[in-house]
Amino acid sequence: MLFSVIIGTWNRRDDLSGAIDSVAGQKHVAKEVIVIDNDSSDGTGQLIADYQKKYPYIRYIRMDKNTGVIAPRNKGVTEAKGEVIFILDDDAVLADEESFLKVASKFEETGADVITAKIINFHTREDEGYMFAHNRVRYHDKSFFAFGFNGSATFFRKYVFDRIGYFDETFFRQGEELDFSYRMSKAGLLTYYYPDVVVLHKANPHRQTSSRINYFSFRNTLIGIWKNLPFFEAMVMSTMNVFLYAGIAVRSLSLLFPLRSLMDFTLAIPYTMRNRHPLDRKEAQRMFYLMTHPVSNSRELRGEATIGDYIAYYLASKWPGKNRSEWRAL
Repeated sequence: MLFSVIIGTWNRRDDLSGAIDSVAGQKHVAKEVIVIDNDSSDGTGQLIADYQKKYPYIRYIRMDKNTGVIAPRNKGVTEAKGEVIFILDDDAVLADEESFLKVASKFEETGADVITAKIINFHTREDEGYMFAHNRVRYHDKSFFAFGFNGSATFFRKYVFDRIGYFDETFFRQGEELDFSYRMSKAGLLTYYYPDVVVLHKANPHRQTSSRINYFSFRNTLIGIWKNLPFFEAMVMSTMNVFLYAGIAVRSLSLLFPLRSLMDFTLAIPYTMRNRHPLDRKEAQRMFYLMTHPVSNSRELRGEATIGDYIAYYLASKWPGKNRSEWRAL
């Protein structure tokens, strides 16, 4: 099984070196590394040239401008030759040398289409949380089928992209995992959360999320909702997110970003409606079941839940929390 590792980067030469080293150290697996450089000016190109002398399986593609987070990932997928695509952030490192072996075995064991790793903050060693359900920390040492994945470090069977397409590049950054996960649900594809594979993420734990990131996150969350959910569920989820991001704006004293997000979402309605392929009622109920139940085996995958079940679970899970992922999008 060939692993194709895709690392998008922009002016993070030192962090990128750590990411490559952690991949190069993976034992007993065939691999290639595809580095997509968003026109860095910090010597990233020379760094990769030096690495290529030692590891000829590293390929380097330089974009002519900063194209964001999503376009480089798509470019890497189109260039990849492996059966498994591993998307790794340039500021993240695999915690042990047998991660790829574990993933290969777990793909065979579970029949999952996507496997997402446990993300630990490199500096604090705290759990960074999970994108959607089961964000109570007590779940994070357990494996389960889930909705959603962490874009910092996730393994995809390559056929997933053949079946549902690539990440939506109009998002530029933020929210592409949500949109992609909705589309996976529509296609009946499954994500498996596997905490035996740990990735250390070098995000600054004290850095406040910028208004720019919040802008993209809010706008793209709304676009993803309306591209993919039935009308009633889209209305409810949109309303919840309006209140959520209004609260973020008040707490951060950044009152303009939600207005800009709403305005640009409105301008994007023609695009959103052209690309609207909503889940049917049964598909949505199965998705909400995965959001609210830590499903450990395939026999439980056909359960059903409603958006009301999800909201109740989300509030019970998130409201008391104070971790970094407390205010992720509904």
